[in-house]
Amino acid sequence: MGINYLRIEFGSKKNLKIGTGRSLYDFSGSIYYIFNNEGFISQTFTQIKNGCEYRTNDQDMQKTDYWKNQKFIQLRKKILPFTEKPEIRTLTNEQTKIINEELKNLDLFTTHLKLNEFLTGSNTSGSETNLRNTPMLINGLNKYNTEFNFYRFLNFFKKITLGKNLRTNFSFDELDDKFELTIDEYLNKFPNFKTEFLKYNYDISFVPFDIIGDGNDSLAEEDYIFEIEENYQKMNKFFRENKIDDSYYKEGLSILRRTYEIQEISKEKLKLKLRNIFSLRVDLFTNSIAVKNYIKNSSFPIVEKAHIVPFSYLVESQNDWDSATSPYNCLMLEPNLHKAFDFNEIFFSNEGKVVYRKSSKSEMIEEQYGALMLREEIISNDKIMKFIELSNKLNKRI
Repeated sequence: MGINYLRIEFGSKKNLKIGTGRSLYDFSGSIYYIFNNEGFISQTFTQIKNGCEYRTNDQDMQKTDYWKNQKFIQLRKKILPFTEKPEIRTLTNEQTKIINEELKNLDLFTTHLKLNEFLTGSNTSGSETNLRNTPMLINGLNKYNTEFNFYRFLNFFKKITLGKNLRTNFSFDELDDKFELTIDEYLNKFPNFKTEFLKYNYDISFVPFDIIGDGNDSLAEEDYIFEIEENYQKMNKFFRENKIDDSYYKEGLSILRRTYEIQEISKEKLKLKLRNIFSLRVDLFTNSIAVKNYIKNSSFPIVEKAHIVPFSYLVESQNDWDSATSPYNCLMLEPNLHKAFDFNEIFFSNEGKVVYRKSSKSEMIEEQYGALMLREEIISNDKIMKFIELSNKLNKRI
């Protein structure tokens, strides 16, 4: 009986051309997760590919806590050069071969993040609490095709790794590719893990029920609904526990842009995912500042997320995905007011007053609602008001 294992091809964000601006090093390789009959991870190995970048043994590094790791110091002294100032260089094939042999030694590289620490000379423990800091993503390019290209995976697999007393003690050379699974095959084999895995990638994978548009799109919502309420509850709990902030979604935009550039998703699917990020960023924003930006004197219990500057204009004409998904480009409006705003029956002045257009429809709306003002919390928020001013400028209202 062979050893069942999952192989994941990974790359750093620089390697995968994910434009976060946070990854200085180009490195890639394979991670091997040995799993038991229930899918839990009992042992792991890492191997890197030729051409990985690393930081030299410079004087600044030697002043950090990282340099106190004696095992790393000895290996670095053995194969990597010393320089006065930090330099980024590329490993030779011989250096790569030596490191890969050491990577089979689980006493030295106890986790995959230790590889990142070894190459970059920096502490990566923050990636366990801040998803945006995760230095490795799934590489599904070329022959490693997967529906989970560029997804985060380290934190998920750490969560389902068995305790030390339950782990196996196989050698890397015992692995036989006849028993190898891809990430797609693994998640199909253990579907109970898939929902948990997707939590770490909600910004690029999850499709919420309330797909909010600007009145010009006609995607069928029922085509994209799956266990909505349950997933939303799990998602919100996950956000609280992991202290998710807006940078998570901005990285999601970068991942989506790269995915779209290599033509892995259609334009319609892209817009759907961008709406997803918009919805989630708005939920995070309104929760974080404890402000529900409804119309001030409206008591209608149902509200919708309304783009101030139209989604389609920002995505199609401006290629400005950040503004299209920005929580500041949103007002929480009643359905009637949302539609009225989308069709220019009403708009908001630069001072926050609702202005009714001179039409029979607007007269009916004004008769029902009367004089309306945005909440003071909105009017005093410069970021929201800038979108209102831009909306008025584009429509030549004021």
